[in-house]
Parts: sequence; structure tokens; C-alpha cells
Amino acid sequence: MFNRQLFFVKQRIFYFVSFVLLDNLSSSRLRTSLLRLFGATVGKKCAVRGGLLIQEAFNFTMGDDVFVNAACCFDCSAPIILGDGVRLGYQVTIITGGHEIGAAECRAGAYSPKPVTIGDGAWIGARATVFSGVSIGNGAVVASGSVVTMDVKPHTLVAGVPARHVKTLEL
Repeated sequence: MFNRQLFFVKQRIFYFVSFVLLDNLSSSRLRTSLLRLFGATVGKKCAVRGGLLIQEAFNFTMGDDVFVNAACCFDCSAPIILGDGVRLGYQVTIITGGHEIGAAECRAGAYSPKPVTIGDGAWIGARATVFSGVSIGNGAVVASGSVVTMDVKPHTLVAGVPARHVKTLEL
């Protein structure tokens, strides 16, 4: 019981600190240090802009040279893994949680979180949403505002709601 309470206290402190540490007031180095302090695995030369909302940071892994723009939101009910060189635009949302469809009395059935993996060199445009269980391949691009509900092959561009294949990118 005490460990659970401590976890929630740490989570609330992280939320507060993340929103207080806006870009003009602190450095990305301080933000990445805070992520490490709260349990995330953060590679070398990563940059995280202010306003990050993250649940359960211990389930969050960033490779080397990752850029996370301002006001991103990560639900880490299951692991979120960002490969080396990943770029996330402004207000990207990654959701690992989800529910099975339940009985008529309550359609939100059993909770079933699934991990999200974003491959090396991928770029996720501003305000895109990536849902649970999705893998985005190396070098893939997700257009701004897209909603990704299925895996994205390496070196492809997807766009739309739901995101669909637009073209294969040159290597």
C-alpha cells in the first residue's frame, strides 16, 4: 500500500514540475534528468521541451538523440519505446491503455494496455495520436494530425484519420 501511495506522490510531483518547467525557464537537460529521476530510460543527447504529460515514467524509454516537442502526452500503462533519432512534433499523444468491449451495462470492459514502439529515425508530426499496440517502423513518417491505429512499415509515409499508407519513402 505504501509503495502505491509513494508512486502516486512521485507521479504528481513530476506532473507539477513538468508543467512549471516551461521552455523559457529551464533547460532540456534538466527535463531529461527529471525523467531519469522518475524512472524513465533516457539516451544521450535527448531534448524534451516543456509541458510534457507522462504517466508511469518507468515504462518510458528514449534512445539517443531523440527530440520531444512541447506539450506531448504519454500514457505509459505499457512500455513506450522511442528509438534513436526519433522526432516528435508538438502535442503528439501516445496511448498504451485500452479496454475490451464489455457487457451492455458497461461497455468499457477489461483494461488491456499494449506497448508502443517507434523505430529509429521515425518522425511523428504535430498533434498525431498513436494508439496502443502499434509499432512504427524505422524511418517512417506520420503526418500531422494523423491517428495511427495499425502498424506502420519502415520508410513509409502515413496520413489521415485513421492513418493510411500514402507512399514509400526513398532510402
